[in-house]
Amino acid sequence: MEEANVVHGDLRPNNVMLEVGSDTTPVCSGEEQGVNLRVVDFDWAGEADKVCYPLQRNEDITWPGDAGTPIKVGHDRILVNNWWSEHFSSMS
Repeated sequence: MEEANVVHGDLRPNNVMLEVGSDTTPVCSGEEQGVNLRVVDFDWAGEADKVCYPLQRNEDITWPGDAGTPIKVGHDRILVNNWWSEHFSSMS
């Protein structure tokens, strides 16, 4: 998405669906199980710097940008990095 200058803006765990199983594509060579990843809820998505975070959102979340400001390339990666290892470090 970054290469296309497109942002999602709300890549929290509830908007990323993972399916792990032997009938999915392996992430790394030699792995028996693979992962299918689906992203949902594109309400805030659009062209970077042209779409903005909503004025009202869950402020318990550490957002990479302020409410009402443009969503920038890299914000999605920051948001995912904030929660990914916490949720999936035990899967290895």
